[in-house]
Amino acid sequence: MISYYCKNCNIKVEHSECPVCGQRTQMKSELYWCYDCNIPVFESDCPICHSQCQYFTSDARPVFPEERLLIEIILGKPLAFVNDSVWNGASNRYYVNGKHVPLSIGKINKQDPDFIRSELEKYKSKNVTAQQPPLYQN
Repeated sequence: MISYYCKNCNIKVEHSECPVCGQRTQMKSELYWCYDCNIPVFESDCPICHSQCQYFTSDARPVFPEERLLIEIILGKPLAFVNDSVWNGASNRYYVNGKHVPLSIGKINKQDPDFIRSELEKYKSKNVTAQQPPLYQN
């Protein structure tokens, strides 16, 4: 959930201006992962199943099937995450089912572009996935 924080007063506030000192506040975002529902949520308690969630990242976007396949090929695991929930979080970190997947620039730079293209072509017809679950919001 996006919230506001006043660094000057060291308090959480509801608006972009601190009601105590009048200074501009900073926006802060926190996303949590519900492992029972396998979805990101805005609260530390899942609004669906009410289980305790783990901090996930400050920002996340769904990874589309083509990008997911590219990640899988770079990792040497084509179609490994086809039925999983894959997200790109803050600082370009990838997550599969709420868990960080290590993917370094060094590993990407070592890849042969022709091999990557051929693998993408080879697996594109099998790159069908269930719809990415939405970010749950009350």
